[in-house]
Amino acid sequence: MQKRFFSTEFFIILLFFALPPIIFPGENPAQREVHFSWVSFALAALAGGLWWQMKMQSADRNEENKDTGRVTFFLQQGQALVTFGGLLVCAGLLELTARFILGADSSTVLLPPKNAFGWVNAVFGTISAAFYEEVLYRVYLPDRAKKIFARQKNHESNDESRQKKKAWLCEIFVLILFALAHRYAGWLSVANALAGGILLRICYKKTGALWTNLSAHIAYNAVMTAINLG
Repeated sequence: MQKRFFSTEFFIILLFFALPPIIFPGENPAQREVHFSWVSFALAALAGGLWWQMKMQSADRNEENKDTGRVTFFLQQGQALVTFGGLLVCAGLLELTARFILGADSSTVLLPPKNAFGWVNAVFGTISAAFYEEVLYRVYLPDRAKKIFARQKNHESNDESRQKKKAWLCEIFVLILFALAHRYAGWLSVANALAGGILLRICYKKTGALWTNLSAHIAYNAVMTAINLG
């Protein structure tokens, strides 16, 4: 009964939250104001509920998360910094490729908020958006997909091989979802999200801590926002 409930929950989240950005990408104007609507905060609240639910299910945590939980805080900080640096390098290389090899310019000019409230909204909106993406694409969807599609039986050697293949397919599936969710900003953004998704997922796998991903993601968004401010 519990397994069926979690399967239903997974497909609801997939249908109403992971697929809409891909099916209805929206527009990405060449010039827009730095602003985040209440939707960002609502999605962050949803992510918080999913994160709390997963934390409460301590008995169902993956062995990989139990092992990575032994990583020290110092090493977690180091992994977060490495991930942040990797995100910047990937974004820079892709931008150089687009400008000097493909002759394309995909940058968006961002206009600063008009008042203090706008700045507060932008800051908390940035944090909310990063939190939502990290919980959904780096923690919830990969974890749930593996538990739903994995066979809950004693494994022989050939079954272990199948389990690994299924785990990899789940990882690739969620990574593609995350990348395509950014196609509203063009295919260069999709490629950047693909590279960033790999780095952030590796970060979570190594640390088992959400804050490392969140800090790297927020720092990256802040730097890119500062660069694009007109």
